[in-house]
Amino acid sequence: MSMRRLIPLAALGVAAWLGATNRAEAVYTYTTTLTINSATNGATFTNTASGASATLSGTTVTFTNITNPGDFINGQPLTTSIAGVQVATTSSGPPGVSFSVSYTDTITITNPSGSMNSGTFTVNGTFSVSNVFTSGGASAGTTSNLYMAPFVVGPQTIGPPPDNSFAVNFGSGTPNDFYGPPIINGAAGNLGAQVVPVPEPASVAMLGTGLVGVLGFGLSRRRRQRRAAA
Repeated sequence: MSMRRLIPLAALGVAAWLGATNRAEAVYTYTTTLTINSATNGATFTNTASGASATLSGTTVTFTNITNPGDFINGQPLTTSIAGVQVATTSSGPPGVSFSVSYTDTITITNPSGSMNSGTFTVNGTFSVSNVFTSGGASAGTTSNLYMAPFVVGPQTIGPPPDNSFAVNFGSGTPNDFYGPPIINGAAGNLGAQVVPVPEPASVAMLGTGLVGVLGFGLSRRRRQRRAAA
């Protein structure tokens, strides 16, 4: 079998594997990051599709060049939350899917005396998510509106890329704490949660086995043709 014929067969194997992966109720990785001038703190939550929770405790990021501080004081906490009651059900998502998410966190900016415009962020919070699938249901869900006073973020879709993330702006909730949103290292601070599907190990093994089988079949046929020609 020529390589020209092997390549389409291999491509079919990859396509079949990708299709199987999209249908699978795979493990999702939920990543919560604090964006500081395009750099993240790498805090990661990992949950299964059936639902789990995780706690982020004391993740600290150093920052410089904070503007719009207003009457900001040392240790002033910033609190954001996506209330657990703001959930999506099968009525607001694809058939066969119930999706719910709960996220609460407290961000404390420490601006030591005499440090002027530098200091640290410390993030503490809890993230819980639940994707409940029924037979034949799609493996994606749509959240209802996500509220965080005084901001509203939503509705958002949790599913395959690119509709796989949401971001939360944060503020102190007290009108005079900031003159405008805090700008850190030239970028507005935000927390984002990203959903990334991960293929099941069995699917990866099937892909490898399928490709090896296709290549092996081609080589075996080529050897038989050579022996027949001799």
